[in-house]
Amino acid sequence: MKAVNGHVGEITEKFQDLFQRVLERFEVSVQWVLLIAAALIGVISGAGAVAFRYVIIGLQRLTVIIAESFGDPSSALSVTYQSIAEFPIWLKILIPAAGGLIIGPLTYFLAREAKGHGVPEVMDAVASKGGVIRPRVALVKTITSAISIAAGFSLGREGPIVQIGSTFGSVIGQVMKLGPEKMRLLIGCGAAGGIAATFNTPIAGMFFAMEIILGDFAVGAMSALAVSSVVATIVSYAFLGDTPAFTLPGNFVFVSAWEILTYIVLGLLAGITAVLYTKILYLFEDLFDKLKPIPEYLRPVLGGVLIGIIGIWLPNVFGVGYGTIDSIFLGQMTMGFMAFLVLAKIVATSISIGSGGSGGIFAPSLVIGSALGGVFGMVAQHWLSADHIGPAGAYAVVGMAGVVAAATHAPLTAILIVFEMTGGYEVILPLMLTCAIATIVARFLSKDSIYTLKLTRRGVVIAGGREEAVLRSLTVDNVMHTDYETIFRGETFPQIVDKVLRKDQAEFYVVDENKKLVGRLNIYLIKDILRETGLGSLVVADDIMAPCHHMLTSDTTLADCLRQLTFKGIDELPVVNNLQDARMIGVLERSHIISTYNREILRKSAAGFRVVQKTEEGNQLRSVQLQLGFETREIRVSASLAGKTLHSLNLRAKYGINCLTIKSAENGQVDDSAVPMPELELEEGDLMICVGSPEQFEVFAKDFPPL
Repeated sequence: MKAVNGHVGEITEKFQDLFQRVLERFEVSVQWVLLIAAALIGVISGAGAVAFRYVIIGLQRLTVIIAESFGDPSSALSVTYQSIAEFPIWLKILIPAAGGLIIGPLTYFLAREAKGHGVPEVMDAVASKGGVIRPRVALVKTITSAISIAAGFSLGREGPIVQIGSTFGSVIGQVMKLGPEKMRLLIGCGAAGGIAATFNTPIAGMFFAMEIILGDFAVGAMSALAVSSVVATIVSYAFLGDTPAFTLPGNFVFVSAWEILTYIVLGLLAGITAVLYTKILYLFEDLFDKLKPIPEYLRPVLGGVLIGIIGIWLPNVFGVGYGTIDSIFLGQMTMGFMAFLVLAKIVATSISIGSGGSGGIFAPSLVIGSALGGVFGMVAQHWLSADHIGPAGAYAVVGMAGVVAAATHAPLTAILIVFEMTGGYEVILPLMLTCAIATIVARFLSKDSIYTLKLTRRGVVIAGGREEAVLRSLTVDNVMHTDYETIFRGETFPQIVDKVLRKDQAEFYVVDENKKLVGRLNIYLIKDILRETGLGSLVVADDIMAPCHHMLTSDTTLADCLRQLTFKGIDELPVVNNLQDARMIGVLERSHIISTYNREILRKSAAGFRVVQKTEEGNQLRSVQLQLGFETREIRVSASLAGKTLHSLNLRAKYGINCLTIKSAENGQVDDSAVPMPELELEEGDLMICVGSPEQFEVFAKDFPPL
């Protein structure tokens, strides 16, 4: 195995070198590289989605053949809940259990990332792993998810294909030796292509990647995501056709303005149901984790048995569930049956995921939402006049989107995916209203979505997107500055004025003899007092200071700091050792948070790449390969740089160079958590670690020749 890996690594290195030479020879821009890569990922994602569906169909047909060999009367060549209903009871239990017996060892021993619904693993790779996903995940996920769905586990296709497409995106990024930020974008392309090809929804695929996977609506990412979605959809069309997944039930229109109220109520119910769905799913994960006597790789067998038992009375819980949704749309189910189906599908899906099955939770959300909407529509028709209420099938469509929006905290994706899956513009208005209400309710009840809760339980917090993740990784002691002037509470007004004139500060903090923070003064208050005459030494700081109600501690995260600054509408806060003693140790400014965030993004983008040696004019220079066209360099501070500050050098605006950190000449050490502040004065011999293009470094070297 080591020999094979070494051979593959050697081939990859050769391809990377060839790729770099081609780019340099034809001067291909980074944007074109990304678009070409996105198109390639779209082809692979689309082909993967088609192949995945055919594998499931093949395994389902094999299941029917096995059932027929035991005397089952069904002659269907595909597994639907109608055909499963005709299976003998023992076979309904045996088939899911046998599927669990296969998928358990595969995921446990080959790729544990393939366990579960897949999307959180992709989000984790984007948030904390630099966009790196192991190639084997795609293969293991394809096999285990296809077996899970074909065996009857209550799971969907979208989670696996998102993980499969994202894996291909990551692998292509690794082979092309792109930086982490570009690799994250290519992972998004794989996810967008997978969703687009699975549901025939190119627009929703693009928004799924931005809203859920990347957590970023940057305009620069849209082109690549759009290319991948469109190409993947075209590939899917070529093999599977362009027929919408569902057909709208009848003439879908607002019957009256009163329906606005009913759709608002449906949104409330959808939000509550989605949170209940999320809580029950992770409750079952915890329950199965506590089954220590049963090895982890055998727990899917128990899950399969339980799902089979539920399927004895309710075969609709088996598999993806699109046939069930069609039946609901056509009004072929009673109100009581649909109400029972909501709970049964939640439990069956929770057992499928909790026991170790491999598949998505998106399609089950559609089934749960459509059944909820169908029940609500029938109740509304019963209690309200038919002149004011549309058909129950219309509420089933909207309920389907509402539960998806609330469960994923992604209303745009839910609106677009149901709109494209049904192909009806008439559905847009109620969809928008219900999805918005459902998402608001779900976020009020739970800050995490069904995807992010899995990561939060591991200690990975990405609910607020990339900005939140970066700012939560840093605390006040990384950023606060200690170069500030305090005022003793007994100082006279002339002494206060003298300090204000000497120090460039807007806020001054008043302390007692133990440096305990007791109040604050600002220059505007002092200016007002200056107009008064004859005060002289009669006034001391204690007389004119304002109370200081808000303060920070050194372990407060920058995310919490920024939230407080924004909520209070101020630009800085004092830092104390703890809230009880309140001994002042520093000051935190909004501008420092923003500059730290910018530098930390660059620092994270630069992480994880090999150091290479370069020779220029006889000098050995260390550099780290970054995204195309950029690199890091170590710049030794010369005499011409000594005494200058980063602010006076204006590296970013003047040269396009960013300073990540500075290694002290005095001790040769650098604190990894330290962020160079703009007012830091450089000393001769210091080592600046900077990011920029070779051309930008050359311009800088002309102004400040190296040592």
